Amino acid sequence: LSINWVIAQKLDLAQLTKLGIDQNRDLALALNRVELQKALVNTAFEMPKTKMDLQVGNIQTPFVTDYTFGIVQNTELPKVYKLRKAYNESLVKLGESQYEILKNEYGFSVANIYYELLYLQQTTEALLIENSKIKEIEKVYKRRQEEGETDGSESANMHLRILENEMKISRIAFQKNDLEGRLKLLLNTQIVPELSFFSAQPLLKNDVSKNARLMYQ
Repeated sequence: LSINWVIAQKLDLAQLTKLGIDQNRDLALALNRVELQKALVNTAFEMPKTKMDLQVGNIQTPFVTDYTFGIVQNTELPKVYKLRKAYNESLVKLGESQYEILKNEYGFSVANIYYELLYLQQTTEALLIENSKIKEIEKVYKRRQEEGETDGSESANMHLRILENEMKISRIAFQKNDLEGRLKLLLNTQIVPELSFFSAQPLLKNDVSKNARLMYQ
């Protein structure tokens, strides 16, 4: 995924995870180690080693120089080659397993932040809806107060609830900024792409809307 494409599109969880995997340095290094180990599998076979030995001396008579020339060639047994190749192949499998573990852990980290951001967004929306309703109720109490039907305590209580929700929304905004900072580090990018929560919304919407004031204390 190119950066320009990311800016122009809203990413769901699968697209966000793929973007991060493509840009994550630790995963790239782990994958490179696997590819290197695969290349080493074919180096298990060693070419025969040839040793040449030349000796010069007066063996027969003091007046005749004798030369002795020897050649020794060492060749590994097929079993040795098979064992070395099997060992290299086991390192490949180990590297692939480690890469998959890293990728799964990375995907979990991205998903955790993604759903936390979804939860905060839905909680904020629920609190805003609640505040809108409370403001309408507050207007009714204020009219009743102006007409002398109440002493104003109901109106004051409604106003306090509005302020309480606004403080919660401010805390949520702070937590959202912190999560987005962590997401930048995971994605290895300077920007946080716009996120699409369309497919994930049904998972949390009902619980959050029913408990907007209780679920974020």
